[in-house]
Amino acid sequence: LGFAGLVWVWSCLASFTGCWAAASAVDYHVGGWLPGTKESIESTLSPLLSTYLNEEVGSKFDPPIKFHFEALDYSAESYSDEKMHNEELDFFYSLTGRLACLEPEHGWTSLATQRAYIMGRETGAQGSTLFSLASNSAIKNISDFKGRRIGVGFILSSNAYHLGYETIISKGVNIFTDIAQLVFYDTDYESQYQDVVKGHLDVGMLPTSWLYANHAKDLPLLLVHNPMQLTWEGEHFPVPTSTELVPQYSVSAAPFVPLDVKEAVADALLRINSTHPAAVKMGISGFTVPSSYAHVRTMLQEMRLLKSNFVGGFGGECILPYEDLLQTINCPDGYVRQTDEIQRVQCHLDGYNCPNGKRCFCKPCVIDHELRIFPAKTVLALCVALLSLALSLSAGWVLCLESSAAVQSCFVSARRAAQRKMVQMERRAGASKGRRNR
Repeated sequence: LGFAGLVWVWSCLASFTGCWAAASAVDYHVGGWLPGTKESIESTLSPLLSTYLNEEVGSKFDPPIKFHFEALDYSAESYSDEKMHNEELDFFYSLTGRLACLEPEHGWTSLATQRAYIMGRETGAQGSTLFSLASNSAIKNISDFKGRRIGVGFILSSNAYHLGYETIISKGVNIFTDIAQLVFYDTDYESQYQDVVKGHLDVGMLPTSWLYANHAKDLPLLLVHNPMQLTWEGEHFPVPTSTELVPQYSVSAAPFVPLDVKEAVADALLRINSTHPAAVKMGISGFTVPSSYAHVRTMLQEMRLLKSNFVGGFGGECILPYEDLLQTINCPDGYVRQTDEIQRVQCHLDGYNCPNGKRCFCKPCVIDHELRIFPAKTVLALCVALLSLALSLSAGWVLCLESSAAVQSCFVSARRAAQRKMVQMERRAGASKGRRNR
């Protein structure tokens, strides 16, 4: 090794961190996602999650650490989950629904939540807007969504899917059973908007911030459904939204990242301001302390996109969006999911074309065939009959317990009541059979 090498080995051992840790904990890999292509994601996020972190954090460590940014989740081949399972990712910037899966599934921790601008005003929240053309007189409120064509966004997007689903179902409409056609646009928000404007789609479901940032001047042409003026963490949300609010995009860290590195990254994010070139590039005002994802996790569980592994705990598994999309549609109780083949035939028979490159479903959930054998009225009548029989059988017990007779006589009374009831039923059955024979 030589004299210099021996000195280095001795210094490593003396520092209690170990030679391996000092030599290998140099590079950190940061993943990120935004609506768009790989190139647009990298050009928008790399100045913050690579350049800025290297300048503000890297030099504070000895030896210096380096942050490498990689665009993820823009296609099926770039899904971040595999990298997380293999511990090839240390930090991740993404939308609320995706990050809400990281804590229960991978044990990740949110470090900071971004604050963005909507119509020139800061906010740490985001919502979803449900809209149709104002000229479409057939759709005046959410109850009119039944039998219509609806567009949604990315399967793990809260402000383009989860929040809208929650609001629609709270109004008595289920997008899996009551909607004529459900179209998944993933992150192609512009195509979804244009399809509504051109009449190819009846209802759109888009992030409120995106709609106001890109088509604020067109809002008079739209009818926003269920508009609400809400407050988030003590601040008024800048514009009306159709849904409840959830946190903005955030940066999270893997559980195996050293605490001092997490703290340094969080501190750097909290210090950036709206005038920094990296913040300007992203169109944000900065970051704040992490917000709660409890509401988002609840939505994921209710939509059955997050399967809990532990009762009362945080463990769970999120359904992967880039596997068979039909498998992510979880039908309500009493319904079954139709196959892809039946779906395609159903859409064709209903006369609904699917936009190029999108996934479409026409009433993907239908009533379970077995439940059709026993209609609701028949099941209710059967329950009433069984309840009547149970009450009759228990009459002997009630009368007995209220008297001063010995406990043993209770059994006798109950047995006799049951025998009398059975004899009555047999006589009625015999009489009915005799009438049929005649």
